[in-house]
Parts: sequence; C-alpha cells; structure tokens
Amino acid sequence: MNRRKIILGGSFLGLSATPLISAAARLSSDKVTEYPFTLGVAAGDPWPDGFVIWTRLAPRPLEPGFGLPAVSFLVEWEVASDPAFKKKEQTGTTTADPALGHSVHVEISGLKSARRYWYRFTIGGHRSSIGTVVTAPATMSDVGRLRIGVAGCQNYTH
Repeated sequence: MNRRKIILGGSFLGLSATPLISAAARLSSDKVTEYPFTLGVAAGDPWPDGFVIWTRLAPRPLEPGFGLPAVSFLVEWEVASDPAFKKKEQTGTTTADPALGHSVHVEISGLKSARRYWYRFTIGGHRSSIGTVVTAPATMSDVGRLRIGVAGCQNYTH
C-alpha cells in the first residue's frame, strides 16, 4: 500500500494525515537553535476587520538555505489589542514551508475596524520583535483623515 492510498483511505473514514504532518512540523520547530527572525516582521493589506502579518525564518539570511534545513516548521502567532499582549485577540499556528523560503503569511480577520493591534511570532523558544498595524476604517464610514504608507521589499537594496 502506498501513501496516497493510505491518505485517501483515511479521508473516507473521516481521518486525515494532518496530525502526522503537524507533529512532524512541531518536532522540526524544536530544532531551531539560532534566532530565526533576523529579517523582522511586517504587516499590510488592511481591511476593516483584519490584515496580513508576515515573517520569514532565516537565522543566516545570506547563506544558502538561510541557515535552515529544507523541512517545514510550525510557527506560532499572536495578535493582541495591547503592546504587552495581556489582551490577546487571536492566536494560532501556521507552517513555514521551505518551498516558500520559510516565509509565513497569516490572514487575520474578525477584528474591530480602525483599531491598532500588535502581533508577534514564536518558534522553538525564540520570539520575534513586536509589530503593530491598524485595521482599515469601517466600510462607508466618514473618515476625517487618512494616511497611507507604501513600501516595497522585493529588492530592498534598489
């Protein structure tokens, strides 16, 4: 029997390979010994109820493989309504996949509009710096002032 048949057979029984994949990712996360958030954190694409948060695992960003093995890692994320993270609004986990350069993009929704939030990531005992972002104003609301910041990081040196 091959893996495909096992996975397909399990899906007919209401089973999934997800717990196996998550366990493997969780084990890999424990192997991150160097600080992996050297490229920082970012947020953008604000909506009235959310935004996207981003980071990339790269302990040694100028080396081939960025200082990580070519395996997936489980990354925890948190969004709070205060900078001390005493009022956590949402938390979760996501996978940093080597096919995507170990980058992480999390789409957050279900928050209040026109509010400031703080976010951070954690993996293997390492915690990222704290980022902050503001959700967009409510749809069709009267906005007295609007500031927009635009940045591109595709080729930072240019």
